[in-house]
Amino acid sequence: MMGAGLCGRKSHFAKTSRDTSAALNRRVNLTASAPAPPLHLVVDLGFASRFRQGRRRVRPQVTLTLYVLTENGAKMTPSPQRQVVLFVILTFALSALFDYPIFRPQPLADLGGIYLAAVMWCPGIAAIIVLLLSRSKIASLGLKIGNPPYYLLALLLPIAYSLLPYSIVWLSGLGAVDHTFSPDLASLLLIAFPTACLRTLGEEIGWRGLLVPKLRTFCGIGTVYVVSGIIWAAWHYPAIFIGDYYSGDHALYATVCFTVGIMGIAVVSAWLRLMSGSIWPVMVLHATHNVFVQRVLDPLTLDTGSTEMIVGEFGAVYVVIGILVGVIFWRMSSRLPEPLPRSGSVAGQRRITIQ
Repeated sequence: MMGAGLCGRKSHFAKTSRDTSAALNRRVNLTASAPAPPLHLVVDLGFASRFRQGRRRVRPQVTLTLYVLTENGAKMTPSPQRQVVLFVILTFALSALFDYPIFRPQPLADLGGIYLAAVMWCPGIAAIIVLLLSRSKIASLGLKIGNPPYYLLALLLPIAYSLLPYSIVWLSGLGAVDHTFSPDLASLLLIAFPTACLRTLGEEIGWRGLLVPKLRTFCGIGTVYVVSGIIWAAWHYPAIFIGDYYSGDHALYATVCFTVGIMGIAVVSAWLRLMSGSIWPVMVLHATHNVFVQRVLDPLTLDTGSTEMIVGEFGAVYVVIGILVGVIFWRMSSRLPEPLPRSGSVAGQRRITIQ
């Protein structure tokens, strides 16, 4: 009888254990297979009243709000992942609107600066749209001024990392110096540089104002560097392949060099944005690079045969620049401030560990 009782208890405990395990497995499977909550764009039509000179005036108010609807019907702000995806889609879609008017009827240089400025502002416009739809603060783009040393770094760094490899090209005979070229410093400082700042500001609001900080909330810093660099490089590809951004005969080689170089610059830009907490130094870095390389170093260099494949943003020099500065600033990532953890959690939303 005692043996039978023990056997009965053992089978009861075994059955209970099996039932508990099965229930846990079902719960895990249901949680793992639960679909992501849908993304909704809602138009709220409300009416606001105000009194003016004793009369009541009613005016409609239309509000566009982007939110995620959870299983229990609660509304929540879309996750950074969704905001990044929406930003990338909007950026490429807005930029595509300008592909035909810029690249097809006539060369880019013949259209003046208005179309080029419009394209360069597409990332910024997309970022502002995403923030407005998700009810996020525009100040999160990094609009504070930041500390002066970061501006000094942004001014001097592009000159240093560009001048060194170009000097090697000139001294080695791979390219010659055009002694007849003399840059107009007044024009560069008073016209070219401010214009470049206004154009690059549009890009930096998008790439470093929204994309980099949002990626940082759910990615390690290395992933932030790589992903933001790839997206930034890919955004230029239509201008390279169907436009006249690159006018040579080695488009594939030029694209590879450009991609490696710009990913290195993306590391520097992301580091400067996260370290300074501001997009303004990054705008200065971007504008200084464009003006110094495109308006000074490239016109100063004469082609001695294969110079085209060595200098410029589509040559081997750009690869060296990108790898050099990318490695240096990647190794300095430990100095970056830790990202703030996301506050609050909603049912149906997965927690993400910040690296």
